[in-house]
Amino acid sequence: MNSRKYFMLNDPCQLVEGVVRGAIYSLKSGEVYSINKNAKIFLKSLQDGKVIHDVIVEYGNLSLAFAHFFNPLGFFMPPH
Repeated sequence: MNSRKYFMLNDPCQLVEGVVRGAIYSLKSGEVYSINKNAKIFLKSLQDGKVIHDVIVEYGNLSLAFAHFFNPLGFFMPPH
């Protein structure tokens, strides 16, 4: 398995960053997922182009839980 993949939120989902926390808005369903500071940093790192493997190494096992949480809201893709 290639662990060097990128994560992208689904098209109708948008990360909104607050001062401390964040939220993921599903523009399709109207649902809002509140995320804590660490989850916001984790997701922002992925959206800024870091590969999932590097983010997990940097943030540790907690990031695996975030990856499972975010999985229904996006998709993993191989690097270009």
